[in-house]
Amino acid sequence: MSFRPALLIIDLQNDFLPGGSLAVPNGEEVIKPILELLPQFPVVVATKDYHPPQHISFASVHNQEAFTLKDLPNPEDETQTKSHTLWPDHCVQATHGCEFPEEFLKKVDIINDADFKPNTSSVSSNTTEKKPTNVVLVKKGYLPDREYYSAFADVWGLHQTELETFLKDNDITDLFIVGLSMDYCVKFTAIDAVKRGFKATVVQEATRAMGKKEDAAMELLTNGVEMISLEKLNEIMDQYNDSS
Repeated sequence: MSFRPALLIIDLQNDFLPGGSLAVPNGEEVIKPILELLPQFPVVVATKDYHPPQHISFASVHNQEAFTLKDLPNPEDETQTKSHTLWPDHCVQATHGCEFPEEFLKKVDIINDADFKPNTSSVSSNTTEKKPTNVVLVKKGYLPDREYYSAFADVWGLHQTELETFLKDNDITDLFIVGLSMDYCVKFTAIDAVKRGFKATVVQEATRAMGKKEDAAMELLTNGVEMISLEKLNEIMDQYNDSS
């Protein structure tokens, strides 16, 4: 199968950045490498946590402290439960915390999958004015009665987002995954991608973790996800764009 890459940006949102309600330590450090990668990919997808105010994962909904554990039910079978971390309210629809950071928005055109047209690489262009990168938006977490970590589906595997269909419709073979946070949505999305038949690679300089990144990296590698440096990925994409 031919190599057809996509950049998958996970939850680069204000609430996960400094000053946000669920800020990832040093999360702002992922912005620069992500901006560097944007113009190199024909296909770029960005996910958003997109929660209603009464989302089941919010500690406030249960009158409990944030970061405590609670068994939450399967929305289609309440006899089944899973233990989940309860979070501070975050990425609530129509709030600043739900939005992408301004530095990112200046470089992209956010579109839906129906309007997608592949980007043409502008890496080697001599013009000083770079055109915005088309970025397909995939929202998750908008159903109030279930948690989402993977960008492909909720934790029960009941609701599938449009991500897999979009990627397969565009013949994507390889996903290069960046964003926040490495030990939650990045990790679960990458592992889920492998299960769905994609080659998944996490870019080391373009992700940060809430907890121990070493533990997340080990789990990723154990589940068939590769790790790559930004320098190596730049080499791969230079070669890809030169041959396209």
